[in-house]
Amino acid sequence: MESRSVPSGEIEAIDVIPIGWFKAISVSGKNKSSYLHWTESKQKLMNNELVPQPSWWKRNWKWVVPVGGCLTVIFLIIFFIGSIFYGVTTIFEGSEPYEYAFQKINQDEQLIELLGAPIEKVGMPQGNINYHNNEKSADMRIPIAGPKGNGMLYIIAHGEGDNWTYDEIRVTVKDDEEFNLLENNWE
Repeated sequence: MESRSVPSGEIEAIDVIPIGWFKAISVSGKNKSSYLHWTESKQKLMNNELVPQPSWWKRNWKWVVPVGGCLTVIFLIIFFIGSIFYGVTTIFEGSEPYEYAFQKINQDEQLIELLGAPIEKVGMPQGNINYHNNEKSADMRIPIAGPKGNGMLYIIAHGEGDNWTYDEIRVTVKDDEEFNLLENNWE
């Protein structure tokens, strides 16, 4: 037999008597009604109604906020790097030395025979283009490829105003073959 205490001071003891699978409760003391009131209030709190579950946000905000913040920062970094890549590539591809050099390599019969046609850019251009006080210069290295092979296009040029002077337009295919496209008298 086990005894349990009840909030009221007038009840002397509550005995729980196990009888098989059923437990009988015996209350002794002066004020049994306070026990009955206490058990009725507990039953109201512990009835078999479903307890409303908190919203998804209330249950998960502790991990969503840090993960969401980190993912946002990672996304912004990727977006920033992608914007720089796109901007630099667009500047190189829109420049006159780039367009002129690609026109020349797609007209050179030896390169077309070796690399195939059309010859296109296959990677990110490297180098620089400078515009300062009506003077400009370009020093570029561009990976190129055709259906039969690939190579590297080198462009060095400078100019003033709208005019460009080409110091070098050269293609290297593999490590030993080199084609200087300015020797073909195309200026």
